[in-house]
Amino acid sequence: MKTILAFFLITTNMTFNILSQNKMPDSLALLNEYEETTIMKTGTVVPDFSLKTIDGEKFQLSGLNGKIIFLNFFALSCPICLKELPELEKHIWQKYKYNQNIVILCVGREESNETLIAFRDKKKYTFPIAADSNRAVYALFGTKYIPRNIIISKEGKLVFTEVGFNEQKFSELIQKIETEIKN
Repeated sequence: MKTILAFFLITTNMTFNILSQNKMPDSLALLNEYEETTIMKTGTVVPDFSLKTIDGEKFQLSGLNGKIIFLNFFALSCPICLKELPELEKHIWQKYKYNQNIVILCVGREESNETLIAFRDKKKYTFPIAADSNRAVYALFGTKYIPRNIIISKEGKLVFTEVGFNEQKFSELIQKIETEIKN
């Protein structure tokens, strides 16, 4: 019991000292940096943009009024992105691909059509993919960090944005999609 009490007092004292010196623990610093690199905040109306999928289909946001939009920004050089994409294929694309209320698009940040076609064919992904080779669309939402998931409401407002991937975040993402579909 004395050991636990001593640990608690030392930890509390260290936390107080760090915060009183305006130094943030790593997790708080990362959260703060994420907030600073997220350009568009939830509740904001998303400006119109267009992309062409690697299969030649045009994706124009303004033409999708009344539909939920799910965007995933990734890069082939990002190990976390490469870990998330099979989960997107299995748990989001396969579940919602026939749902008329949602449009799903994965966007290769700073990738070319040719590279993405080869990648898709190798991995046998079936979800729609578009290249954002110059970061024009990505720049609407953030300045850095991927994977970045975006949900746009039927009214065209940003309702969800998140960076990174783990099982808990992914479950929350699916719950948010479900909530938007029910609204």
